[in-house]
Amino acid sequence: MLKKDIRHYYKTKRSALSMMDKSKWDDLLLIQFQTLQLPFLKIILSFYPMLKNNEVDTFLMTDYLHFKNPNLHLCYPRMTFSEVSMEAVLCSADSIFEAGKHE
Repeated sequence: MLKKDIRHYYKTKRSALSMMDKSKWDDLLLIQFQTLQLPFLKIILSFYPMLKNNEVDTFLMTDYLHFKNPNLHLCYPRMTFSEVSMEAVLCSADSIFEAGKHE
């Protein structure tokens, strides 16, 4: 199976989830995440979930990590599709996000 086929398959499965089921799966994923024995983290790279694609709520995990380590720095990717590049951008509580043209 090709990567694009797998992406399409799981995107279809996510879009079929009800809000209640999505919330339940997000909570169960957070519970599993909290059982991981992670080393001390200074910086993490996450992603901003696209609500229209019913993506996992990554904020649950990043909030948990920030609670465990208040000095944690959080980065998000910034894509430049014309150059086919990505950079990690350090964010703060007042950072503003804009959806790209190539979601």
